[in-house]
Amino acid sequence: MSNVSIFISFPVGILGFLYFFWKSLKEDYTSDQIFSGAFIVIGFLLFGFILGFLGRSLSINGLKNIFNFSGIWFWTAVIFSCIGFCVAFYKLNLRLFETLEAVTLGSLFLLFTIFIVNAVLTKDVYLLIFSLLTVALIPFFSFLTKKYKLFNWYKSGKLGFAGLVCLAAFFLFRVVFALIDPMMLSFVGKFDAILSSITSFLFFIVLYNLSGS
Repeated sequence: MSNVSIFISFPVGILGFLYFFWKSLKEDYTSDQIFSGAFIVIGFLLFGFILGFLGRSLSINGLKNIFNFSGIWFWTAVIFSCIGFCVAFYKLNLRLFETLEAVTLGSLFLLFTIFIVNAVLTKDVYLLIFSLLTVALIPFFSFLTKKYKLFNWYKSGKLGFAGLVCLAAFFLFRVVFALIDPMMLSFVGKFDAILSSITSFLFFIVLYNLSGS
């Protein structure tokens, strides 16, 4: 990822994150709560990104064929954004799955801007396809939000269905693309397929438990 792509994609992506986060929570929380929560998550996310970006040149003998540190920024950003989510959740007394869905929408848009800008600059067809699949999850989220209570197997009818499905689907997309092009932007090589499989599975487990609770 070049400095040019960072300067283009991050401002747009962060503004989009703030918009989707605010739009998802504006009916139930004050603007102070919403933007405080958003900036906490973004702050932790950016710290994770910077940490991973600085460590992208690392290399471990014996792992070069399966693990590529140039994409570690994605996973460090995911880990630290999860920490930021927990901090915002407890500090601001937010509802869990409602906030999760707001973070999901904002994150999908932020990732889309990163992927699409880099796809255009590098003329990477696979990355372009992946970016389009990522942004397609946003209208898919809206569709699920309107329809999920009609699904007979989702007995609880609790909020969180759309967010969990979209997160699980996103990481499933990563599994496929990690097998096709393991050196693509944000991927850590073939090992990314394993990490993404585990992450997607965990979201499906949470969804399964939520469906019957």
